[in-house]
Amino acid sequence: SMVFHSLDRLTTVAVHAFPPLVVYILRWFPQEATSGELDPGDSISWFRAIILPLLVYVYWQLCFYLKTQVVDFSRLQGDKNLWTSARWLSSQGGGVIKKVVNARGPTERKVNHTLMGVQLLYTFLTLLPVPLLYMSRAAHTIYLLFFACVCIHNGASFYFTSFARNYLEQVKRRARTEVAEVDASSQMADADKPTSPK
Repeated sequence: SMVFHSLDRLTTVAVHAFPPLVVYILRWFPQEATSGELDPGDSISWFRAIILPLLVYVYWQLCFYLKTQVVDFSRLQGDKNLWTSARWLSSQGGGVIKKVVNARGPTERKVNHTLMGVQLLYTFLTLLPVPLLYMSRAAHTIYLLFFACVCIHNGASFYFTSFARNYLEQVKRRARTEVAEVDASSQMADADKPTSPK
């Protein structure tokens, strides 16, 4: 989401936005982007669009699994302050991903296996529109505009929610302060009243 004061959120937007923008420019403006050295061609095979990227993903996932579940397993088990994606996704919030990755049980290996399956499915599904985006400049443009709109909407929602929450907290603090002042002045007024002898 476009939250300009959050380096974490802006980094996430940049990491996810720049690769599609680079591909868009290389695909639709190859002469300007590469001085004519790159000719992307007019079509793309299913192998290049889906299978090859999926194989690269599987290789990365296996390397990540070996790193976290074999090489650094005892270190990660010994220090719960070190976060992996599986540890974070299985413990944060109450969203769908947390429920799915914890479905087979909360043990870290089961969570990792489930998360690997979910990520493989997600990667495959996100690769399916690649041939269409490669063949159609209009579809590619609409896709990027949709991505930008989602980022802007999420950022605006964050700011609206955040500012509304802060405003309500200020109103509550002000109300408590005013109630305390009224209570204090009424107690002082009661103390100043002369008592009548009986």
